[in-house]
Amino acid sequence: MVVEVWIAQNLKRQALSAQLLEKEISSAILRASDLFHADVGREIAVLQISEVTIPGTLYDHSYFQNIFWKHLDLDATLEWLRSLNHIPAKEARFTVVFIGESLNDRPSPVLYKGYVEPPFALVRYSGDPINMIDVILHEIGHLCGTWHNMGGEKGRYYTSDAAAVIKKNCG
Repeated sequence: MVVEVWIAQNLKRQALSAQLLEKEISSAILRASDLFHADVGREIAVLQISEVTIPGTLYDHSYFQNIFWKHLDLDATLEWLRSLNHIPAKEARFTVVFIGESLNDRPSPVLYKGYVEPPFALVRYSGDPINMIDVILHEIGHLCGTWHNMGGEKGRYYTSDAAAVIKKNCG
């Protein structure tokens, strides 16, 4: 499965080095690809890595327990992505967007590490490679049609027939 990757411009500015950030993200995707292949027999390949500017109007600020939080408003971010009328480049199936902040789904206080709105998967860059790999796999699982199993069983895709669903929907 081929994806394109967008990295939020402000995330690149926060990084010690834009090249190091791209290398960390590429490495996480490569490791996620290895696990994805072992689980469902499919690889994840990156077609291209691009920079995207997220409008400042999508950011929200709040205070919780005397701590200042900056996050992306989920609804506004999804509306912005839809307004782009984006079709993934060439043979890429999806676009994975790496952001620096959590996503807030108001009015609930939930902050998400990732979210899917096809053809996009939003992934929060945490600096923790293992966490990032899990979020990448989780969101790509959603892009390929798997959903949470609320029965309490923990896993990357959560549905018991994940491999069959992914093979059917994502080749």
